[in-house]
Amino acid sequence: MPSTCLSRLLCAALLPFACIAPAQAAPTWFVVAEPGSQQSFLLPLEKAADIAQARAWLADGVGSGVGNIVSATIAAGSDGINRNTIAHDEPLWSWHIERFDGFAELAIELCDGWPGLIEADVAEFIRNTGGRICFWNYRVIAELDSERIDLIDDAIGGFWQLDGLDGHGLVFEVAHNRRELLAGWFTFDPADPRGAAAPRWFTAVGPYHAERAALQVYRTDGGTFERPTPVQSDPVGELDIEFQHCNAASIRYRLHDGRRGIANLSRLLPLPQCPPLDPADDPDNGHS
Repeated sequence: MPSTCLSRLLCAALLPFACIAPAQAAPTWFVVAEPGSQQSFLLPLEKAADIAQARAWLADGVGSGVGNIVSATIAAGSDGINRNTIAHDEPLWSWHIERFDGFAELAIELCDGWPGLIEADVAEFIRNTGGRICFWNYRVIAELDSERIDLIDDAIGGFWQLDGLDGHGLVFEVAHNRRELLAGWFTFDPADPRGAAAPRWFTAVGPYHAERAALQVYRTDGGTFERPTPVQSDPVGELDIEFQHCNAASIRYRLHDGRRGIANLSRLLPLPQCPPLDPADDPDNGHS
């Protein structure tokens, strides 16, 4: 299927969720942590003055300066970017910075805490604080290397199969102007009223960062073959993707009906220009 046709199909299924989103300038990302701790989060800065201030503190030494408490507003859900860069496997947090409010000298105790405190119960933290964070001892400790931000590129676009599962797979397309990954997920629906596993095509969209993406999954219903019947797309779960290589990836999915699992992906037609896969990066086999 030509890529232009695929784009139109994905847009038709995902509207208004993805295809009308405006393009946004990419922020500069900074690592925020308490010096000596084992937890960090990522802070996106867009204003030149804020970026310059953060870089000035780093030049003077981590933790230097006055007024360097990060005051921000968070939202529930992974954005595919915010993660604990200090941990060995850099796990994603299930929350993200929605708005940077500024650097502060002092802050109230209500919004103090640490990333793991939020992760323990994101909804409860947001309910208690209004979604504000102002961790007293956390400071900008590093600027994220730009090479760790743009690993997902056009090379991953195309058809991928779920290892060991015939007839199951995904097709990806990268929307660089919005830094989003679009996916069509070909699988089967065991809840089909006909009593058999019927083909099902989910669609998914979400932000990407480095080698990871966090997508919202949608199910589209109501269409009729070769007829302009109106369709409806509803969110039905989440899909996290990590690319180990331009020919290898892994997914973790959580559907609202309780289905969840982990699977490995490989490109249906491997790209010959991809370098050999490092055995250390080979994802674990097996599914759940």
